[in-house]
Amino acid sequence: MGLVVLIGVLSMAALAVRAHTLPRLAAAGSEPAFRVLRSGRASVGVIAAFLLGVASLGLYTYLLPMAEARGLADWGFALVWAWGIGGVTGSALVGKPLDRYGAKPLLLLLPVLLALSFAAVWLFTSPIVWLIAAAVWGGTGWASVPTLQQALTADRRRQSMPIIALQMAAMYLGSAAGAAIGSSLLTAGAGAADLAAWALLPALLALVLTAWIAFAGPRRPTASASTSEDRTATL
Repeated sequence: MGLVVLIGVLSMAALAVRAHTLPRLAAAGSEPAFRVLRSGRASVGVIAAFLLGVASLGLYTYLLPMAEARGLADWGFALVWAWGIGGVTGSALVGKPLDRYGAKPLLLLLPVLLALSFAAVWLFTSPIVWLIAAAVWGGTGWASVPTLQQALTADRRRQSMPIIALQMAAMYLGSAAGAAIGSSLLTAGAGAADLAAWALLPALLALVLTAWIAFAGPRRPTASASTSEDRTATL
């Protein structure tokens, strides 16, 4: 952990020293980043990212204690790999469905599958069920990241940088908050096996928000609209 911190500090110092040589996009410097939150759609998307971070990454912190509490301690290594492989697979495969169908169906499907994976590890003790649930958990958690990005930036290309930056910051802040909440629950006497049930709450709240984005937000811009926007940005 000390080595990770050291590398991070050195990287930040290098970026600070060489900041003047890094390319800047006009849109990034034209207005404060937080101004994009004046859009209800962007604000709701950032909150949804936070809740998904609380649920998915926050609960992942306790995957091994949860498995041990269910009598699956010997499966811990396999479960971690299943979660990781699921995450990589979800991130790699979500692009084509996004391009073909847009973000709307995935904004509904991914949080539902995430919640179902939590329900599975809460209700069942079968290692096969846990392995499948862990893969789905990792896949849906990570696939939700580009899905939200496309949903929030499809009609706001010039503001995509601050929107994505705030979304990712919210997700990792949610991860830290989820880990802290899990620790507090365990300290208060909750069983590790029941943490998945607690994670259902932010997952279902995220589903409500992503459903609002899917149904209340604007449709994907047409090709002509995108071309017009790109021309305006260039001017």
